[in-house]
Amino acid sequence: GRVNETSILLGGGGMNTDAVLYAEGTAPLPQKLATLARSQNDMFLRIAAQAARSHEALEEMKLRYQRFCQTYTRGGYYEDPFLKADVEEVGREREMQQRIRQEQVAMAEPPKPPAAAPQGAAAPAGGLFGQPA
Repeated sequence: GRVNETSILLGGGGMNTDAVLYAEGTAPLPQKLATLARSQNDMFLRIAAQAARSHEALEEMKLRYQRFCQTYTRGGYYEDPFLKADVEEVGREREMQQRIRQEQVAMAEPPKPPAAAPQGAAAPAGGLFGQPA
């Protein structure tokens, strides 16, 4: 039967009986959809847990690097490379947004001059809405 490819790819190739979505059998469509939703939910939770573990490990490495710099560099100099990269990324994003705005302005149709009154037609006399001034 057909199995959940995501489960195989992210789970290292092991087959889980809950991950078999289209097994030979007569499972109704709602049951198959519920199985698919559970499988996707489980996978998202595993991915989120892995991301949290990676984030915690990164924070630990940053702290160890900061301690190293403070201990072994002159004056305890420490520069957070991630903060520097964040600042550079924000600058690049702003430049890109500015370029996009400039291109939009350049591509915009120039405003048309007001249409001239036809020759021989007199301008309306009076005030607003043709009322006498």
